Amino acid sequence: MPLQQTGQNLSTVVGMWRDRSDDPLTNGIEAWNRHKGMIVPYIESLRVYFAPTSIDKKSRKHIEGSIAEALRQNHPQDKRFYPDDNRTYTSKEKLCYTLQITSDDVIRGLDEEIEI
Repeated sequence: MPLQQTGQNLSTVVGMWRDRSDDPLTNGIEAWNRHKGMIVPYIESLRVYFAPTSIDKKSRKHIEGSIAEALRQNHPQDKRFYPDDNRTYTSKEKLCYTLQITSDDVIRGLDEEIEI
């Protein structure tokens, strides 16, 4: 069974923004070369979901931040999808709406309803 289907969290590359060494670029390239045989099949297995909107940027950012916040609070076991250093923002005031999310696929950590 491919690793991405096991549900295991395996960090293979730290990422340049998290690498606090003197040479994060070289470290990143070396890590990529070591792990690309595992990373490329993983990326090819991902499904990307789009939700077209026609709302203003501030509201869209609030909705995105609300989704991330709900995931972090309600599903800490899936928090790796939105780690603490992944910056998202919500408005200080809630919009007083319920965001309803539907999908043919189960998306781990994503609630069907989120108060925004």
